[in-house]
Amino acid sequence: MENAAAKQTKGPTIFALRCLSPNCNTLLAYEVDKDNFLYIDLSWTARHADAMDFLPCPGCGGKNVLESATDAKGARRPRVTRFVL
Repeated sequence: MENAAAKQTKGPTIFALRCLSPNCNTLLAYEVDKDNFLYIDLSWTARHADAMDFLPCPGCGGKNVLESATDAKGARRPRVTRFVL
């Protein structure tokens, strides 16, 4: 009985992407890990304007910017890094 009580359940490793605007928090149709790296590389669906790739927010109309970054394993992957209007 003590072993069952001592086991802790792991939290989720994949999350739904939410708009990075502090005032919005709308769900976007992408999955990310805890560091905001796209779980499945759907960066080809991003829009491009002003020399940046972004995922538009349907709630506030802002831009969730995608940039290439190195993950913990050393691989280059798309990551949602910041929010701009």
